Amino acid sequence: MRFSDEAPLSPYGHAMMPARFPAAMLALLLLAAPAARAEPASRPHVSEVRPLALPDGSPGRIELLHGDGFIAADPVRVQVRDRMGRVLAWTPAGVAAALSCPEAARTDACRAFVFGQAPWPTVWVPDSAGYAPDARAPAPVLAGDWAGPFPGFDTQPASIGFRRAGGITDRAWGMVLLVLAFWRAMLLSAGLLAGAAMALHGAALQRARPVLRIGLWVIAAALITLAGFQGMVLVLLIGFPVGLLILLWVLAGLGWLGLRRAA
Repeated sequence: MRFSDEAPLSPYGHAMMPARFPAAMLALLLLAAPAARAEPASRPHVSEVRPLALPDGSPGRIELLHGDGFIAADPVRVQVRDRMGRVLAWTPAGVAAALSCPEAARTDACRAFVFGQAPWPTVWVPDSAGYAPDARAPAPVLAGDWAGPFPGFDTQPASIGFRRAGGITDRAWGMVLLVLAFWRAMLLSAGLLAGAAMALHGAALQRARPVLRIGLWVIAAALITLAGFQGMVLVLLIGFPVGLLILLWVLAGLGWLGLRRAA
């Protein structure tokens, strides 16, 4: 949907915003908003638990461990545990992380994508030759609150039992996985920016009244401000790489310019 010379006209002969547009924007915001806000985590916890087969054939798991960022986004690392809950391997902590691991795969078939603030992740592969079982008390095996040791967050900031790997294809796949994990927040950003673009396009129409033009500019500015605020929440409170967010915004802007030129 876009403004055009064929847009509905007001009784005064001026272009009007289609009634479907506000309704579509409202529906989009209601859909995306619940998952776009930060959820406070009062204590560390694990998520994305995936089963895998350890080198000796015993069952294990690979998972994300989220630390406690206090008022900021929680740091996260990827770790491997055995069936007793002992930590065997871990990556350095990052801003965000994603996993790619086939069902019950062997450890070398899994990929861990750990993000800093750059658009692309560091790709890690479990390396059983470097496994170092933690001697402290094992943590709960299932996803939930974490009460176990913190290698990788405290005394062991370097990676243990993981080796760096992956090329451009692996890094691109990690970026896709993270965007999919935040799909509702990404949809909200896209809706806000698309609404601003449509308002600016409507304000540029020759037949728009000055008052209507100013109103559309105000709407566009408000939507851009909301998109910027949502981006700050994503980066500072939820944990999303600022470089990747900027890259997505740039690609969205280039796509919009391409559509305008094509139209």
